[in-house]
Amino acid sequence: MRSRNWAEAVGAKPGDLIVATAAKVQIPHYDTSLNVAGQIRLHLGNKLNLIDRSKWGIRLDHRIALFEWSENDKRWVSAQHPFTGYC
Repeated sequence: MRSRNWAEAVGAKPGDLIVATAAKVQIPHYDTSLNVAGQIRLHLGNKLNLIDRSKWGIRLDHRIALFEWSENDKRWVSAQHPFTGYC
């Protein structure tokens, strides 16, 4: 996909940064690419002083998979701990 198409797809404007991650190997119960994206987000937020530490906020992301198919077990298994969000 060309960079212009990426910008259009995510609604990016001049000056925005698009970060895409991928994992060569999927580790069961652990989404490596999401972890990398989260660490990049936190690093940039700290470096660029974009985090308002005087406020708390809640974000609900409905796109996070709760279950994933286990080839070993031939069944659906929990993708992360359902109460803490940890793998």
